[in-house]
Amino acid sequence: MLQPRSSVNAAAALVQAMVFVLVLCPLAAAYVFGLYVSTGVSLWRIIERDYVDASDKDDPTKNLRPALNVLYSLALLQGGLFCYRAVFSTKRNALINYVVGWYKLDNEGRGLVMSYFHATRIGCAKDPAFARGRKLLTYAVDLMDSSRSPESYLSAARFLYALLHGGALTHSLKEQKNWSNSPEKMQLFRMLLRMLESANPHGEEAREFTARIVYDLAHEFQLKLFPTWWPSIKSLLEDEEAHHSLALWGVRILTKLASGHIYQHDNRRAMSDTTDLLSKVMATPNPAWHHSSSDHDAWSNVAEKSLSLLRHLMESPGEAGAKLRRQGNEAICANAGAIESILICDMCHIVAQKKAMEILQDPPGDEARRSSVAAMITIFSSAKNDFVRRWGRKELEKLISTSESNASLILQAKYDAFATLTDVLVDARNNACQLRIPAASILERLCYHSYSPDDEECLKKLKKDVVDAVPKVLGEILRLQAKLVAATAIDIEEGRDQRDSYPTRALQQADTELLGGLLSLCGTMWDKLVRGDQELARKVDELSARACSEANKPGKSFSALLKEARETHTSVSFGFTTEVQWWRTK
Repeated sequence: MLQPRSSVNAAAALVQAMVFVLVLCPLAAAYVFGLYVSTGVSLWRIIERDYVDASDKDDPTKNLRPALNVLYSLALLQGGLFCYRAVFSTKRNALINYVVGWYKLDNEGRGLVMSYFHATRIGCAKDPAFARGRKLLTYAVDLMDSSRSPESYLSAARFLYALLHGGALTHSLKEQKNWSNSPEKMQLFRMLLRMLESANPHGEEAREFTARIVYDLAHEFQLKLFPTWWPSIKSLLEDEEAHHSLALWGVRILTKLASGHIYQHDNRRAMSDTTDLLSKVMATPNPAWHHSSSDHDAWSNVAEKSLSLLRHLMESPGEAGAKLRRQGNEAICANAGAIESILICDMCHIVAQKKAMEILQDPPGDEARRSSVAAMITIFSSAKNDFVRRWGRKELEKLISTSESNASLILQAKYDAFATLTDVLVDARNNACQLRIPAASILERLCYHSYSPDDEECLKKLKKDVVDAVPKVLGEILRLQAKLVAATAIDIEEGRDQRDSYPTRALQQADTELLGGLLSLCGTMWDKLVRGDQELARKVDELSARACSEANKPGKSFSALLKEARETHTSVSFGFTTEVQWWRTK
C-alpha cells in the first residue's frame, strides 16, 4: 500500500535535516574553523610536550601516537577541504567558460559573469535562500539600474543585450509565471524608457545599446501602461545632433511596437492618441540632416524605414487607423520637401526612393494630394535618376488623363508648374531621357482642360504663364525648323537619296516628332486661350515677331509662324514616312 504524499514529504525532509546536521554542519565547521583548531592544538602541544611518558616503562610513546593521529587527521581533513575548494574553483571556471561561450560574450562580459558568480556565492554564504529566483538576466537589470558611472552602465547594457540575443529572456519568460503583469517587468521597462531619453547621463553609446534592448523587448510592451513611452522614444528622433543610428533604432522600435502580435492593436491606439508621432517620424529624412552629411547612406536607410512605418500605420484598421491617416496626411503635407529631396537625390537608395513613390502615389486627403502633385512636378523636372523622372512623368500623365479637374489641381498644387514644365520642354539635355515630348503633351492638356471662364484667377494665371512660355517655345520651334530645313537642303544639294541615309537620321526624326509636339501645344494655346482675348493675341503676335527677329527671319504673326512651321513639319514628316515604308519593304 502506498504511503500518503504528506508522509513521503515528511520523510524526505527528515533525511535532508539529518544529512545537514551530521554531514554538512561538521564539514562547514571544519572548513571555517579548521585553521583555528589546527593552530590551537599545535600551540597547546608545543607548550605541553607530553608526547612521551617516561614513567611508563612498558610503552613510553603511548601519548605520541594519539597526538600524531589527531594532528594528521586534522591536516588530512583540512587538505581534503582545500582540494575540494580547488576542484570547485576549476568547475566554476568551466561553468563560466560555458556561459561566456553560449552567449558569445567578450572579455567584458566574462568579467560580469564572474562578478555574478562571486556576488551569488557571497550572498548564499550569508543566506542559503539568496540564489532563489536570481538569474543572469535579473543581475544585469539590477546592475544597469544601480550603475552610476557611464562605463559600468554601458558594460551592463552590453551584457543584457548579449543575454537577450542568447535567448535568456525567452527561457526566463517560460519559467516565470505572470510575467506580463509582474513588477519585475514593469521595473525593467520603466528603467529602459528612462535611459532612452536624451538626458541620459551615460552618453550616446549607452542610449544606443538601451535602444537595442528596447527593440528586442518591444513585442512585450503594452504602451498604455507606460505614460512616458513617447517622450522617451521621441528623443531618439528629434535631436538634430543625434547620430543616425539612434534615429534608426527609434523608427525600428515604433515599427515593432505597431507590429507585435500581442499588443499591436492596443499600441496602435496609443500611437493614434499621440498627435505628433507621424510628424516626428517624417522629420527623420530631413534633407538638412542627411543630404549634406557624410553618412548619407545611413540616413537614406533611416528615410526608407520611416516611410515604411508611415505607410504601415496609415493602413491600420478602425478608429485608430482613421486617426493615423489624418495625422499621416498632415505629416506628408508638412514634409513634402523631404520626400522630394529623396527622389531628386542621385545618392539615395532606390529602395528608399520607391518607398517615397508609394507615399506620393495616392495619398488620401485634398491637401496631401496637392502636396503630392507638387512633388511630382519637381521630381519630373529635377530628379537626377532617369527612372525616377520617368515615374514622375507617368504619374502626371495618368493624373491629367483621368479627370479634367486634375489639370486645375496641377496648377493649384504648384504655383510655377507651367513654367517648370516649359523649362523641361525647351531644355535639350532632356533628349536623353525622352521627357520633352511628354512635357509638351502635359502642357497642352493643361491649356485644354484648365480653360474655365468661371475661374477668373486660374485663367488669369494661366494666360500670364502662356505669355512667359511663348518666347521659349517659339524659339525652340524656329531652331528645330531651321535645323530640319538645313538637313534636307544638304541632302538635295549633294544628291543623296534620303533612303540611303535613313539609319543615320534617327536624331532628325526625333527633332521632327518634337516639332510636332510643340506645334500641337501652340495650336491648343491659340485656340483655347489666345484667340478670344484681343489683348493677349496682340502680345503673342509681338512676341512672335521678336522671336523671328532674333532668329534673323522676317517678322511674322503667331499664326503665320505656326503655319510655316507646320508646312516644314509636314514636308519632313512625309519624307520620313516614305523612308519607313521603303525600309519595311526591304
